[in-house]
Amino acid sequence: MKIYLTVVLLFATSVSVFSQISMEPTTQGAWIKDGNQKVFFYQKLPKSLDGKYSRSNYLHPVYGLDGEILSEDFPADHFHHRGIFWTWHQLWKDSLRLSDPWMCENFSQEVADLKFSKGKNSTGILEVRVLWKSPLWLKDNVQSTIIEENTKIVIFPLVNDCRRIDFCIELKALENGIRIGGSQDEKGYSGFSVRMPLIPGMKFTTNGNEVVPQNLAITGGADMDISGSVGKDGKLAGIMMVDHPTNPDFAQKWIIRKEKSMQNCAWPGNRTVEIPKNKPLVLNYSVVIHRGDVSNKGLQDILKEIVDER
Repeated sequence: MKIYLTVVLLFATSVSVFSQISMEPTTQGAWIKDGNQKVFFYQKLPKSLDGKYSRSNYLHPVYGLDGEILSEDFPADHFHHRGIFWTWHQLWKDSLRLSDPWMCENFSQEVADLKFSKGKNSTGILEVRVLWKSPLWLKDNVQSTIIEENTKIVIFPLVNDCRRIDFCIELKALENGIRIGGSQDEKGYSGFSVRMPLIPGMKFTTNGNEVVPQNLAITGGADMDISGSVGKDGKLAGIMMVDHPTNPDFAQKWIIRKEKSMQNCAWPGNRTVEIPKNKPLVLNYSVVIHRGDVSNKGLQDILKEIVDER
């Protein structure tokens, strides 16, 4: 019994030493780490390209499990794309179009609070409070907050060659008549997105079935995996995006691209939805960063966990 307890204690100690989710603040934002390995950087302060496309409140760089960078920021083909992000093309107050947050036009996000805590099962929790503003919405000649966003990001330790990261995004309208929506074309870009490097031969898999990217949004399952030789030294690796069953219009549609673009869980598409002042909109998504391709058994275990939790 004493030997058994000693082994358990040693194992527990090794987990806390080598799989310890932590935050390292900087002047620009915060690094999230697992032990000594970087997981991602959260961009708190506005960042721009020669004064254009100013944005904040997103993740970049996002690291693969062997230290490779699996996200892009200010890519030459779409300067407004940024790592892992969640935003919309349309932001309205009644009949007044206030901004295009997706394109970083007439829009700012002030990260008013950022805090980190330890969660259950060795997780780390990053919580941010973000104030959405537009120069077209003033009170007493001062930009006033349109939406208060409270987002919780839960970072899990590495298990079975997979790292799960959960996003709970709560949007609270501070005025009546606030609506958000996607691009007003047939594509309907909108919502939770991942901009990652794409190389020839990438595979896209939803609900266990390989799919081919189309020009328009496609109907798939709750998950979309993007895998290819993007790991360290050209090894197989990827990112799976997961749409949670609690989300409106589940399962949401997917816009997927095999080159020069982002991967998008497109909700609500090209229409707009109102956020009632007395009822925040809550959206839940996950990404799973993994070694290998979609056949990684750990991915299926995580998908089952997400369904069981909800």
